[in-house]
Amino acid sequence: MGACPTCGQAMPETGLKVDLMHNVLLYRQQAIQLTPMEAEIAFVLARAAPELVPHEHMRAAVYGAGEGVKDEQRTISVVIRRIRARIAGAGLSIKSIRGVGWAFAFEPPKSFSYAKWDPGKVERFHQFCKDGVPREIIAQKLGWSVSQLKELDKYLRRNQLSRYRLPYSSGMARDVKASGKQRRSYA
Repeated sequence: MGACPTCGQAMPETGLKVDLMHNVLLYRQQAIQLTPMEAEIAFVLARAAPELVPHEHMRAAVYGAGEGVKDEQRTISVVIRRIRARIAGAGLSIKSIRGVGWAFAFEPPKSFSYAKWDPGKVERFHQFCKDGVPREIIAQKLGWSVSQLKELDKYLRRNQLSRYRLPYSSGMARDVKASGKQRRSYA
């Protein structure tokens, strides 16, 4: 349990850590590389998480109590925007309260489980993606909906379990069939 930087009360453990030595944000077994300024701001937010960090506290933590950069509030806002872009897929975000401050917002883990997918079909899915088979044909051959294919594709890419992406529907199957050319079978 950490302590709130403003009031000193005990805070719940969030699983969020910022390594200022290496400028890395660690969350849910994910390491996100940051610039030194981004790491410093993320550290201030992580130390207070999930509580709000007021603008004045952030400015003092980043620039000190004395005279700072001319437009330091805008600089902090720009850096926070860059942090948001870096942490977008990690189940973490930064919420802003206009005129007040910022706080880390934690998204609950997805209930999606890789175990719910038949391993044989997942292997065929990989092969179809590798071959560039249109998604409608993949769905038909595996007996899944296109939305299920997209969900599996997103899960595999997010967790770096596949090198192949789900091909886009290009209408290629209709064009080939209409032209009368020999089409490859994907059975």
